[in-house]
Amino acid sequence: MSSGQGCTCPKTPDRRAAWRVVQYRCNFSAFNGYRCTPSRYSGVRCLRCWAYWRTAAAYIETLPGFTDDEPWPPAGWEDPPPAPCP
Repeated sequence: MSSGQGCTCPKTPDRRAAWRVVQYRCNFSAFNGYRCTPSRYSGVRCLRCWAYWRTAAAYIETLPGFTDDEPWPPAGWEDPPPAPCP
């Protein structure tokens, strides 16, 4: 199960190589004061189309997180990413 706009890139074998976990099994919301709250869902962002979605799928365990040498946030991006969970 997932929510949000999924990746819109062509369905090629290397498509997941551009996906990065931005929130690993946590949630930030107004209901919890925007603090990291444990969740079974993780947030994923595509580095090619910049789509963002949340999912509880098992493939989350195989995806990398962002690294310092990747373009985050992209130029012109207005919403900064939330702080990572401790």
